[in-house]
Amino acid sequence: MEVILTALGLAFSVFGTGCGVVAFLAGLREHDPNPVWPMWSRAVGGVRRGALAIAARVGRKRREQTVLLGSVGAAVEVSGAGSLTVGFGKIPTDAPVEEQLRLVVARLEAMHVQAAEDRKAAERRGEELRRELAAESARLREADARVEDLARDLTLGSARLQLLGLLTVGVGAILTALPVLLGA
Repeated sequence: MEVILTALGLAFSVFGTGCGVVAFLAGLREHDPNPVWPMWSRAVGGVRRGALAIAARVGRKRREQTVLLGSVGAAVEVSGAGSLTVGFGKIPTDAPVEEQLRLVVARLEAMHVQAAEDRKAAERRGEELRRELAAESARLREADARVEDLARDLTLGSARLQLLGLLTVGVGAILTALPVLLGA
């Protein structure tokens, strides 16, 4: 009876460690594209390719799916103000019609010149804002990449430590059960 309980305990310990390793590897694959053990990955890949080839011959084909997720966000706020002030004296109502028309044409030409200057100033300001926005966008992308690198480094360091702990627990459980199993 003692041997059966010890064997069951060993089986549960090894199964639990295996589940932990599988969960660890899934989390690691999410953050690190490089395999933990490259030789093991190549061997498993070869077995997997062979199994897929056999499944294809039998008629059951598996599809592989790759899902890439990502997001980029930006918020931009642009505001501006301008004014057009053209000051001219009043057109005399008692002046001859030709004089009134000459004054109206002169005022229209002055307003046209002022509008052209205002348009050029607005275009210069718009170009400045575009340059500032491009510089800020580049700075934000760089900061975002630094944060992602830091998070990846923290996650990978923690995941490797978890793997070491899981493997240690698994080996310990096996070593604890071996004397009982071998002594029986």
